Amino acid sequence: MRCGQGAAERLGAWRPAWRISDAGAVMKHDFDMRFRLEGSALGDESIARRLADAGCEDGLVGIGQAGRLGLHFTREADSMEAAVESALADVRRALPGAVLEQAFSFEDPHVAAALALIRRVFGLSDGELLAVCGVGGQESLVERGEEPVAMAAWRKRMDRLFFAAANWERSGFAPPGSALTTPIVHEKTLLDLLCAAVVDVEAIQFVGGRMTMMREMSAPRAFVDPFR
Repeated sequence: MRCGQGAAERLGAWRPAWRISDAGAVMKHDFDMRFRLEGSALGDESIARRLADAGCEDGLVGIGQAGRLGLHFTREADSMEAAVESALADVRRALPGAVLEQAFSFEDPHVAAALALIRRVFGLSDGELLAVCGVGGQESLVERGEEPVAMAAWRKRMDRLFFAAANWERSGFAPPGSALTTPIVHEKTLLDLLCAAVVDVEAIQFVGGRMTMMREMSAPRAFVDPFR
């Protein structure tokens, strides 16, 4: 079990690791899992120790919110489904009260392309990308009966983020750079809009236009003497 400073590493500090192919039939699969801890009074160190004892040494722990647990796994298995099922069994053995909310795979090429566009267009860091996409920011691999509404909302969010990024690029707007965290609309920054519970595509497009206008107005202009 790899833990960062103290008991856990913050989710925003994770660096996505893509699929690694081994020479044999067994593959290494990368995925995230998010759990709700019901009725647990365990501290961060106790949670990490229990997970390690249950066989989750290949997992990176993230505890950024009370009652919530995030795990990033790089696990060897014959298939992604087998990797997720074994990790789920290990976590539930360590923490019987853990309820799976979402499982995210890092292997869907369509999602990878969408994330690449969102990151490039808005100039996001790894941590910012994870925050914008809702911790993990990857296509769901496993849907269970526990949180179907949350998963549908996440998919809708990804669709709107992709649409906002595509509109931004189609309009010819430049990456925001340092303006990403500059208040520009009702004291909100572009990053605030991207991280909002409801992604407002029109507001994001408006910010792109305003940033472009402000950039043009601040650019130095050469004076031309009409009488020369």
